[in-house]
Amino acid sequence: MKRNYYQSLTEAGTQLKDQWMPCVNFSCRLQELQQELSDIDVPEEIFPLKQEQQKLRSALDRLRVDVRRLIDATETLNSLERRVLRLRYLYADPWDAIASQVGREPSSVFTAHRKALNKVADKLSVLSLEKAG
Repeated sequence: MKRNYYQSLTEAGTQLKDQWMPCVNFSCRLQELQQELSDIDVPEEIFPLKQEQQKLRSALDRLRVDVRRLIDATETLNSLERRVLRLRYLYADPWDAIASQVGREPSSVFTAHRKALNKVADKLSVLSLEKAG
């Protein structure tokens, strides 16, 4: 008998995913900017792109610190869940690369991702309650 391991994202897990997606988006934009900067020879064009690159890098660094802190603080994550979150949100790896790196099928990676986000969201709510109380 085949078990159904599907676990949907909780509302809190979905909100956490939305909060962490800028890590992926900023990383992708930084790669695009790096490519654009390598193609430009005119100094006047470089300055605005360099400014955008610095702003994105600073925002990404701040987000990564928060993401890493929450991943590390969530004791209930297993090693696969922890690794999937790190690869996705700290290194902005695409899903196929993550599946390859962890040696799992994409469906297993997606399942681990959902479970991990829910666990971190639960931990975040516990931390919020501790601060409030």
